[in-house]
Amino acid sequence: MRLDALLQTLAVRAFSDCFGTDLEAGQFSVQKTRSEFPGDRTIVCFPLARFSKVAPDATADALGQALVGMDGPVTGHNVVKGFLNLELDPTYWLSWLLEDAAAADYGIEAPESAPHVMVEYSSPNTNKPLHLGHLRNNFLGHSVSRILENRGHTVTKVQIINDRGIHICKSMVAWQRFGHGETPETSGLKGDKLVGKYYVAFDQAYKEEVAELVEGGMAKEEAEKAAPILIEAQETLRRWEDGEADTVALWKTMNGWVYAGFDITYATMGVEFDTLYYESDTYLIGRDRVLEGVERGLFQQREDGFARIRRVEGAGARGGGRRVRKYLQCGHERLLLGGCLAEHGGRPCQRICRQSVTGNVRPASRTETCITPPRAPRSGRTTPRPLRGYRKMDARLRASDLTG
Repeated sequence: MRLDALLQTLAVRAFSDCFGTDLEAGQFSVQKTRSEFPGDRTIVCFPLARFSKVAPDATADALGQALVGMDGPVTGHNVVKGFLNLELDPTYWLSWLLEDAAAADYGIEAPESAPHVMVEYSSPNTNKPLHLGHLRNNFLGHSVSRILENRGHTVTKVQIINDRGIHICKSMVAWQRFGHGETPETSGLKGDKLVGKYYVAFDQAYKEEVAELVEGGMAKEEAEKAAPILIEAQETLRRWEDGEADTVALWKTMNGWVYAGFDITYATMGVEFDTLYYESDTYLIGRDRVLEGVERGLFQQREDGFARIRRVEGAGARGGGRRVRKYLQCGHERLLLGGCLAEHGGRPCQRICRQSVTGNVRPASRTETCITPPRAPRSGRTTPRPLRGYRKMDARLRASDLTG
């Protein structure tokens, strides 16, 4: 019998002996004892006082003494107001571990008896092999998935593969410069280790070029931006974004090497996935939203290709973040200082924007149709609670988009 059920059964007998009243096992609420108090399990005695006809703390003390005197795992007790904290014999836990917990079906529930969940883990970059941090993440993610499956959940295991960006292009440039056509087959290396080798080679060459520029009289900060191999990697990224055939072909080839290496590592660990998502399939959506935000004045672009939330005079960082967050979530409504402007028949859009038109905003001149119907506010509240804003948010843009 499981511990909580056992304690409930014993409590039924103890309560009857103490107070002459028979209760159902379900009327005894058993929970884990809080860490600041001695004990293993706690019985809440406040609801029991109306049956014992004495105060909750007196009920708890009498019940505790009776449980300690019975043939069972309870060896001690203490009372905190109406909470009865029970101390258990350590041999009970040993017996539980060797008998109940060792059973083949321990903790297993019927399939599809719990909600469908998604667990995301691993999600590596494709410019190097998996490292120790990935191993930890994979073991945790896969273990959580297996535990949830055994508890009756349908689990979808996914990873988001970061397969694009400047870090990928660094490996590509280094392979073009130093690889001489080397492949996993000719080198005898796993594909991910081969690509990682050239990522390291890029970093070494980059540091050497920066040092040379500094020795030539250039400031270190400027040299770090002007190193030829870094500029070449940035140009490679632009060509990839523009869909240049040779660049895309090399990207696919080297990523293919990495995926083959990852598959070997995952098989060795016994880890698998149901669905794979790729950043290269989705990054344009986020980029276009940021560019639209720049055009609409919500973001302010910097010279180095970043976009930040534009600070509006009279609006704090939280207010600005709230407007941008709503913009990123919704995209179709017009947002200005002072509140949400999307309305339905003179009422603010509560589902998408979650902030009413108040104060100095004039709804009649700032109204726009929203595609999502409003949601009624909770009872007793005339306006919905505003979203919590972000203090800052950075988003990298394509250099070609900023330079025209």
